[in-house]
Amino acid sequence: MGWCIWFANRWAPLVAGRNVGLMAMELFTPARDALAQRTLGWVPR
Repeated sequence: MGWCIWFANRWAPLVAGRNVGLMAMELFTPARDALAQRTLGWVPR
């Protein structure tokens, strides 16, 4: 039972951080593309 708690405490922050990172990437990609299109005139792919 103790190893389950250790496992959760060790991996929960990593999983949460990765999920937050993926969500941030999904949110920021359109904004970044729009900014690049306005400033550079093209959209990086």
